[in-house]
Amino acid sequence: MAPLSVPVLSAAIAAITVVTSSALPAQSPPGSGGAASLAPGDPAVVELDPVLVTPPHEDAFATAAIRRESVIAATFRLELQSRTLPDAIRELPAVGMQRTGLGQASPFLRGFTGFRTLFVLDGFRFNHSAWREGPNQYFSTIDRFLVERIDVRYGAGSVRHGSDAVGGTLVMESRAAGPTAPDRLHTGLFETRVASAERSGLWHVEAGGVVGGAADAPLRYTVGITQTHFGDLSGGRHVGIQDGTGYDTAAADLKLTWRVGSRSELTFAQQQDRTFDAPRTHATVDGVSWHGTTVGTDLRRDFDQLRDFSSLRLDWREAGVFERIRAGAGFHSQDEEETRIRSNGNRTEQGVDVNTLAGYFNVERDSAIGRLQAGVDLARDRVNSYQRNYDPAGALTSVGIQGPVGDDANYDTVGLFATDEYALSRDLALTGGARAQYSHADADQVRDPVTANRIGIDEQWWSWAADLRLRRDWDAAAASHIALSRSIRVPNLSDLTRFDIALSGEIETPSPDLDPEQFTTLELGDDRTVGRFDLSSAVYWTLIRDMIVRFPTGNVVNGANEIQKANVGDGFSYGFDLAGRFRIDDAWTAAATVSFVAARVDTFVAPGVKDDEPLGKLPPVHGGVRLRWQDPGSSLWVEGTVDWADRQDHLNPLDERDTQRIPPDGTPGYAVYGLRGGCSPRENLDLTLGVENVTDRDYRLHGSGVNEPGTNLVATLRIRI
Repeated sequence: MAPLSVPVLSAAIAAITVVTSSALPAQSPPGSGGAASLAPGDPAVVELDPVLVTPPHEDAFATAAIRRESVIAATFRLELQSRTLPDAIRELPAVGMQRTGLGQASPFLRGFTGFRTLFVLDGFRFNHSAWREGPNQYFSTIDRFLVERIDVRYGAGSVRHGSDAVGGTLVMESRAAGPTAPDRLHTGLFETRVASAERSGLWHVEAGGVVGGAADAPLRYTVGITQTHFGDLSGGRHVGIQDGTGYDTAAADLKLTWRVGSRSELTFAQQQDRTFDAPRTHATVDGVSWHGTTVGTDLRRDFDQLRDFSSLRLDWREAGVFERIRAGAGFHSQDEEETRIRSNGNRTEQGVDVNTLAGYFNVERDSAIGRLQAGVDLARDRVNSYQRNYDPAGALTSVGIQGPVGDDANYDTVGLFATDEYALSRDLALTGGARAQYSHADADQVRDPVTANRIGIDEQWWSWAADLRLRRDWDAAAASHIALSRSIRVPNLSDLTRFDIALSGEIETPSPDLDPEQFTTLELGDDRTVGRFDLSSAVYWTLIRDMIVRFPTGNVVNGANEIQKANVGDGFSYGFDLAGRFRIDDAWTAAATVSFVAARVDTFVAPGVKDDEPLGKLPPVHGGVRLRWQDPGSSLWVEGTVDWADRQDHLNPLDERDTQRIPPDGTPGYAVYGLRGGCSPRENLDLTLGVENVTDRDYRLHGSGVNEPGTNLVATLRIRI
């Protein structure tokens, strides 16, 4: 594995040295409130229940955002003490979580995950064309310290960033360049986290400042480094240590922002993340048999992940025809390498390298028909993959035509979108938008599943997405909305060309000639405050057409049962999200959430036999309860938590075959109790201490390959200079 590059590390160390040697006075502590305690208007407020907010970098919109969102900011991340970025959103409503391995977590938004959820990082799509069906590990490859804010936008939202946002969109914004305190030229931060059941240790160092010796100088910088070690995870009282689950990560980032006008700026950013030897433990002999799950036979199955992202963004707000122009260009390299040693000692090394060149250009302005926004975006994925097989003595025995996806491949997209936000009256607002997108997949080296010969695939599609939302403000304390959205997910390279292990040892083979999936969603929502009680609710229904589903063919390929894909998944999904908060008094607050989703789609239950079945790995009914005490006169806070989930035994045929991760009778439900608290004993020092899973319960998130931690003592120290 390549280490973090010397230029970024050198810049980070140099900047940190400058800051730490200047002996600056301490900055004021950030707000220490959390999920349900801070007063509205405090910049550190984070709601656990869905709230209506203005999306980042879209504050010029004329009307309030008419989207159901939950927001996670950096302050709450400290209180939650999340070990990875996916864990930072785990307690939000309508978010389910799956964990293939300790380093491979995938969120479910309203029942969908993987390439049916859309991730956006600093204005660029994070998804790429080699993402596989179902849960994947890519969200875990982003350093949690890099991201300042995550907006979780529930439901179909395919107009702005791509036509494939079915379950929701996670819009991530990295921390801004510059000092963290407005009255300082340079600031620094050191944070460390240790956890007992994870056997983990983390440290993070960052610095930010203004170059030029004056607060109004045009150039600002931020630089950071993170290192993490996770040992073998300890489960609950009966499971104990789960061997072969630990791994290591490293990350570095640099951001420079130039002020190029009175209100405009140009930003350069460089990000690097490395994940070393993250195992898929359930597939190996180190797996744990839990409630009847089977144990894998591989001696080793580890992943390395390398991610590098360079971008240049312009945010122009000077006078002119358009009130705002945003443009960006970026190069994103996401590489993965897998080492697999089978029970007979044979070793396979395979990998996928995806290099993405992307750009966008967006404009917006007020008009007689509302706030208009339009733009174009384009991206090219250059994909190479490989597979090399060795005997137990290390001699090369064969080289595959392709790796997990087709080799020597390109995937191109060009999208055009337009939106309008129009106030019909003082109490009624309408938003609408549409997107047209062209997609082209071209792979020159694909293994034919029948003949095992080399073939090529060349497919192209036009797709469109649309969104229409109407919001009514009944009064200052109540509002309702109705939304109708259409999403289209075009087949990617993984759909068309994948030749790789899936589930619990089956093999997925290429499936050319697939058509786009279609999703139409109707949503009703209501948000209101009655006295000290806040309630947010939403119900939704999605019509599913031509969904691409995996099914067993009955054939055996390379000694494993074959799985292919077809557009047979007609069906529907529906569900609801509820979140409530009660302010007991100035110190005490109680909050609760509950989410439910169900879905059925047609699939082949046997070769040539089709029936409607539950959607794969659907999260069970789940929720959480929080009781928080915040000392009105100090930074001290304490919070008790209960996270619960019902049994999930609504399984489709592929779930039933995934015996290494899902017990035969389904995944048992659980209720897990926690206690956490924190304070700032000095103005530049923050302490957080938590005990997760107080009763040391054995439990597993549905569809996961490892159990969650047992009793886990977590401590975090943050020093600001």
